[in-house]
Amino acid sequence: MKSQLSYATVVWSPASVKLRTILERVQRRATRWILTTRIGEMSYKQRLLTLALLPLALLPLTYDRELRALVFLYKCIFGCTDLNIGRYVTFITHGRSRSKNPTLVLKPAYCKTTTFQASFFNRNVTPWNFICNLAPYCKFSSLNSFKKFLRATYFTLLDSTYNIDMPCTWFLSRNCPCHRS
Repeated sequence: MKSQLSYATVVWSPASVKLRTILERVQRRATRWILTTRIGEMSYKQRLLTLALLPLALLPLTYDRELRALVFLYKCIFGCTDLNIGRYVTFITHGRSRSKNPTLVLKPAYCKTTTFQASFFNRNVTPWNFICNLAPYCKFSSLNSFKKFLRATYFTLLDSTYNIDMPCTWFLSRNCPCHRS
């Protein structure tokens, strides 16, 4: 089922909290079904953390979609795809960034419409720049090291910040009090 919910999420990703909640409910029911017979009643977050210890290693679908998008963006930036991203994103070149990777920081595009804001490259500029601030350059040296870093970051976020009742915690980088430590 997860493969169906995660298929081609680079192309589609729900923009509203309501649609994200509906999708997340599917995985909530599936994790409840998987673990109820073994352990008993647990919260969704506890079920995900329990499954992280098993070979299943599930992330919330919102994290999973964002992780997949960042991996695809990595592939685009580092030339692993035939997509010419120069038409869609620009890199910040002034050097005044506080990022650990100032050459990889993307400049957000000016968006007049919500449809354009929700397009792939525009919706992923903020998480990409957040990762550039977190990760040392060696994490960008190969696709595997980048994926491992992302998975570790999202599992840490799941353990420390994720709250099913607070949609602002469903993403890597949001400007809200719950993300500040």
